[in-house]
Amino acid sequence: MSTGSDMVPSNDPPNDKDSHASLHERYFESLVDLVLRDFGIPRDDAENLVDEVLAAAIRHLDTMPNVETWLTVAVTHAARRHLGKGAP
Repeated sequence: MSTGSDMVPSNDPPNDKDSHASLHERYFESLVDLVLRDFGIPRDDAENLVDEVLAAAIRHLDTMPNVETWLTVAVTHAARRHLGKGAP
């Protein structure tokens, strides 16, 4: 039975020193796919953007009511900022 989501939602954030690795493993590809699909940002830039968002997420894990939602909103804002910078 499908839940209708590509990501596996979790309200139980990792609490060990491998938090970034856990978040990366769980959400990286689906967030990169979102940036590629919705914003057309080149893959290398999309991967860097998602890495930055995942690193920022570590600092906010204890205040996130929903990790998946926070990551989706954060990566969307990051992609919009990236596009707003424009290419030289």
